[in-house]
Amino acid sequence: MNVKSGIILIVVALVLLGCAAHSNPSADHRRFVTYEVQAGDTLWEIAEMHADLNTYSRIYMPVFMESIREANYDKFADNRFLQPGDRLTIYYFVKE
Repeated sequence: MNVKSGIILIVVALVLLGCAAHSNPSADHRRFVTYEVQAGDTLWEIAEMHADLNTYSRIYMPVFMESIREANYDKFADNRFLQPGDRLTIYYFVKE
């Protein structure tokens, strides 16, 4: 790759990053709920129950599940399973 190609690649990457950053919801659009885990609940089911709260854009379920896992890292540390009574914080975005 020559220098000119490298510069063009960097400029294109910066433009794409700028567009992506502009389309992301701001902190003003972020909301959360707290959910108490019931016996038999799975992360997938919990995510499905709360997916409709996200009105900012379509939600990709595996990404939503990972965001729940990250927001509640202590509940998932060392491959721990969810227990009835665990309280999960679930973040979502709304269009205003």
